[in-house]
Amino acid sequence: MTKIKFGKVTYKKIIWILTVALLVGFIVFEKYSWGKYLFLLISFFIFTIDNIISKGAVIPIGAFQIRFGAFIVYSFMTSLWALKSSNVIEFSVTLVLIYLCLLLITPHYMKDKNMDRLLSAIMWASVIVAIYTISYYGIDTLIAASKTQYVRLGNDYSNINTVGMFCAFGVVIQFDKWIYDKKFQISMPFILISIFVVACTQSRKALMLIIIGCVFILVLKNYNNKNFGKSVVKIIASLAAIGIVLFMISQISVFSGVQERLAQLFSVFTGKGELDSGSVNRQLLVELGFKVWKIHPILGVGLNCTRIIVNQVMGFDAYMHNNFIEILCATGLIGFILYYGMYVYILKNLIKYKNGNKRSYIFGLMWLVISLIMDVGMVSYYGKTQCFYMLVQFLNVYYMKKNLYLKHECEE
Repeated sequence: MTKIKFGKVTYKKIIWILTVALLVGFIVFEKYSWGKYLFLLISFFIFTIDNIISKGAVIPIGAFQIRFGAFIVYSFMTSLWALKSSNVIEFSVTLVLIYLCLLLITPHYMKDKNMDRLLSAIMWASVIVAIYTISYYGIDTLIAASKTQYVRLGNDYSNINTVGMFCAFGVVIQFDKWIYDKKFQISMPFILISIFVVACTQSRKALMLIIIGCVFILVLKNYNNKNFGKSVVKIIASLAAIGIVLFMISQISVFSGVQERLAQLFSVFTGKGELDSGSVNRQLLVELGFKVWKIHPILGVGLNCTRIIVNQVMGFDAYMHNNFIEILCATGLIGFILYYGMYVYILKNLIKYKNGNKRSYIFGLMWLVISLIMDVGMVSYYGKTQCFYMLVQFLNVYYMKKNLYLKHECEE
C-alpha cells in the first residue's frame, strides 16, 4: 500500500489556504454571529497542523502579544468607569477573539524568512472577496453604483468601505510584487477585478490607498543616496507614468462616482465646491470628539461608549469616524499611548533593522504611513483585517531583525 507523504511543502500550502480562508471570512462573514466561531476554528486548525508537523509548537509571547494584550486589558478595565459597561464588554470580547485568532497562527509564520506568504494570502483573499462581491451584488448593480455618487452600494454583507479597502490593499501588494519581480504572475489579471470592485464601492479611502501606496513604493524603491541625480530622474519618470495612468483611468465611466466623492472630500480642505452630508458630519464628529476628550482626558468614557454621546448630541448612532479621536475619547490618553505605541514600536524597529531587507522596510513604512492617514477618516482599532495587518508588520520587523543578525554572522 502506497504511503501518502505529508511533507513540509504540503502542510505549508494547507496552512496558507486556511489563512486565505480566514481572511476571506473576516470580510464575508463579518455580520454573522457564528462567524467568530468559524474564525477561531480555522485558526485552531492552523495551530494544530503546525503543532503536529513541528511536534510541539510553542505559542510565543512576543512584542505583538504583549502590546496588543495590554491594550485589550486596559480597554476591558474601562468598563469600571464607562458610560455603559455592557458596551465595553461587547467590544472587549471582539478584541479578545481577534487576539486569540492571531495568537494561534503566529507560531507557524514565525518560521518564515519574510512576509511574502502572508502578503500573498492577503492578495489572493482580496481577489476572492472581489469575485464574491460581484456575484453578490450582480454586475449591473455594480456598474450602476460606480457611475454616480448618488447611488452607493449598501453594507449588505460587510461594510462597503472595508470591502473596497481590502481589495485596494491587494492591488498594492500585487504592484509591489510586479515592481520588484518584474515578471508576469498569474495573479495579475485577477487584480483588475479588484480594481473594478474598488471603483464600484466608491470608497475614497480605498482609491487613496492604491495611489499613495503605489507612489510610496515607487519613490522609495528608486531613491538611492549614492546616486541622487539618477534617483531623481527615476522618481520623476515613475510619477509621470502614474499620472498618465491615473488620467487614463479617470476617463473611464466606472470611476465617475468615486471621482465625484473625491472632489467633495477636497472641498472640505479648500472650502470650495459642494460638501456632502457625510463630510459635514465627520467634521462635526471630530469637533464633538475633542470636546469629550477635554472632559475625560486620561481615562476616557469607556470603550464603545462614544456612540452613546453621538446619539445624544447628534441624533444618530455612529462612532467618531476618526481612529485617533475615537481612541482618545473612549480610552483616554492611556489607551491612546498603548494603541499607537504599537505603531511607534514598528516604526522604530523598521528603521533599526532596515538593512535586514530593504524591500520589507519600504513596504512596512508604506503600510504604517497609509494606516495613519486612513485613521483620520475611519475607526480601525477593532477591525479584524487591520489587526491582522498589524501582526504582519510585527512579524516583518522580526524577520528583518533575524535576517540582519544572519548577515552579521556570515560576515564574521
